Amino acid sequence: MAIKKINVTNLITDEIYNISREALYLQSFKHKNIIKFRNNFIYKENFYTIMDYAKGGELSAYIYQKKVLSEKETKEIFKQVHDAVLYIHSKNVIHRDIKPSNILFLDENRENVVLIDFGISGYNSGNVKEVVKAGTVKFMPPEFLSGLSYQSSPKFDVWSLGILLYFMLFGELPFDG
Repeated sequence: MAIKKINVTNLITDEIYNISREALYLQSFKHKNIIKFRNNFIYKENFYTIMDYAKGGELSAYIYQKKVLSEKETKEIFKQVHDAVLYIHSKNVIHRDIKPSNILFLDENRENVVLIDFGISGYNSGNVKEVVKAGTVKFMPPEFLSGLSYQSSPKFDVWSLGILLYFMLFGELPFDG
C-alpha cells in the first residue's frame, strides 16, 4: 500500500474540499489504469489516503532514464493512459494535471500503468463547469495560460495527452513553460 499524508492544519476550506474530493473520486473509480483506492481517514491534523503501491515508479523517471521511448512502447503506455482518461471523462471528471510524474508503472516489468493524483481534478457536466487555476504549466493548453478560459473541460486533458505523447516519443517537451 501507499499512503498519501496531507497536513490540513493551515489549509483553507477550498483546499480541504479538494483533498476530500480526490478521495471521493478515487473511491468511485473502478478502472485498471487508475490507482486503486483502499481507504481514507483523518488522524490528528492529517488527512490520509491509502492506495495500492505501484512498484515500477514514475513514467517521468523511466523516460529520463531511456531518453526516448520506442513507438511500440509509447503506444502501449499511451493507450492505457488514454483509456483511463476516457473513463474519468465518462464520469464527468477532468484530471487537469496529466503529466509523466502522475503516471506510475504498477510493477517492475513496466507493462501496466495507472493514473494518479486527482487533487486538482474538476467536475464537468452540463451547465456545471468548475473554474480552477491549477495544473502544471508545461502541460496546460494555451487558452488556459492566456486567461481565455479557466473552466473545466475535457479539452484540457486532451491537450495534456498530446504533450505527454510528444514527450514519450522525443524525450523533451514541445513548448517552454
